[in-house]
Amino acid sequence: MGRSLLYRNLARAIRIAHFCEDNKISTSEGLELVAELEYRVAKLRASRREFLASLGKLAVVGIGWSCLCRST
Repeated sequence: MGRSLLYRNLARAIRIAHFCEDNKISTSEGLELVAELEYRVAKLRASRREFLASLGKLAVVGIGWSCLCRST
């Protein structure tokens, strides 16, 4: 079966429904929990991106420093 947007949304809705049913919580509570988890994941991704950007800057500074040390 193809992974279209419609299929992904349907699968997500079914997973949320199963989660709510298994934990015996209302759908609105389950959706709130899912929204909170998605927010945390998005925040983590931004942090990871910032970390990699900082690492790249550090590498450039290290290369520049090594070039300066060799020239003197």
